[in-house]
Amino acid sequence: MAYRKTDAVLAAEAERRQAIIMAALDIMADGDEPQLHIVAARAGYANGTMYKYFPDKGELMNAAAGSVLAADLAAMREAASRERFPINALAKALAVFYRRLARPRLVRALAEMPAYRNGIRRELAGLIGKAADVEGAEAKLLAAASLGALYGVWEALGVRHEDGPGAAVRFALLGLGVPSRGAHGVAEKVTEGT
Repeated sequence: MAYRKTDAVLAAEAERRQAIIMAALDIMADGDEPQLHIVAARAGYANGTMYKYFPDKGELMNAAAGSVLAADLAAMREAASRERFPINALAKALAVFYRRLARPRLVRALAEMPAYRNGIRRELAGLIGKAADVEGAEAKLLAAASLGALYGVWEALGVRHEDGPGAAVRFALLGLGVPSRGAHGVAEKVTEGT
């Protein structure tokens, strides 16, 4: 008879896997390279346990990027869903994403990971498509430009700058062709309280 894992065993495995992912993210947030043996030690597990869940660093990095991506997308979608107009939904998602850049070293590491970068870009492309009535390659290019604008403002002002989110949203909206007055008004409205 084949062994079937109980719900308790499956839950414990999921908990160990998540602890390893969180350890990798902590190491990345410290600005260090997440070597597997260091991640295992930070998570409190033996190297063998680490390799059971992640046979190589690439799989661990993909899982880490996926974990942060899921949380970032959920926050962006939730914020956008509360807005009535597509341009406001886009601006709110941009502001929320900008605020989530508060993890400078982690952001730099994630920005280099195609899975993370592409996930955020796809989300923005969908919102831009609705807000600017564009689709396909045009929406993808505008999303890439908007993402670049967010990172650019973040690098120039820093995420803790009092006007960081507003400046980032305005800059991204101006890049999308929103007139200056409209970009300022939308950015001011959606960044209140973020």
